[in-house]
Amino acid sequence: MSQKSTLIYDIKGLKLNRGKRNILQIGNLQIHRGTIYGIIGSIGSGKSSLLRLLAGLDKPSDGMLKYDGRDFETNWLGRVKPDPTINLADPQLLDKGRSIRNLLEKRFPKNANVLIKRYFSSGSNKLIVDEPLEQLTAGERAWINTIIAINSDPRVLLVDDYGIHFDNAMLKDFNRRIQKMTRELGTTIVLSAAVADNIQNIASVLIFLDNGHICKIRPGRGRNNRNPRKR
Repeated sequence: MSQKSTLIYDIKGLKLNRGKRNILQIGNLQIHRGTIYGIIGSIGSGKSSLLRLLAGLDKPSDGMLKYDGRDFETNWLGRVKPDPTINLADPQLLDKGRSIRNLLEKRFPKNANVLIKRYFSSGSNKLIVDEPLEQLTAGERAWINTIIAINSDPRVLLVDDYGIHFDNAMLKDFNRRIQKMTRELGTTIVLSAAVADNIQNIASVLIFLDNGHICKIRPGRGRNNRNPRKR
């Protein structure tokens, strides 16, 4: 398999500006299919902005960002059209005015009961399944959002602030499910975090951002999880 055919994202000379402020400036970055990546950076480093660009929710100010060898499509206003094969797990994108049960029934009409039984059949989780999303804590929303993301079977899964609200049992469970997605389905996964602790054990590649720039790239402790299955 050629190098080109293994790429899912190819970035060159990418810039993202907010007014006069430069948010991101990345010279070269390649992301390969079926691999788990970790993006590490403090608040303001640009990791959330990079994930939004990878998701096709924002448009670069300059430079090249290719997804599967092509540019993202744009509408007649020049705005990027989000690609349905990419899932960005961001609690801010959750449907408002719905309960967890309603949300799962909408997203997974055939499997909602299975997911409710798996995640909300005991303890305090059983009490929140019918609560409106607005009434939940930030941690609960992040947890539910990750549940939705890993059960959506996207081609690319992007998760911002991964594991920040998880306890050890939750983190272990989601790590196992994420690794299974990559191993069995060939899903490309990009996780972001302020520190490497939550993702260095499952990511094959760690990308460190500082003030909008890549300051270093290091191997993670996760084994080379690239899957030859093309997605």
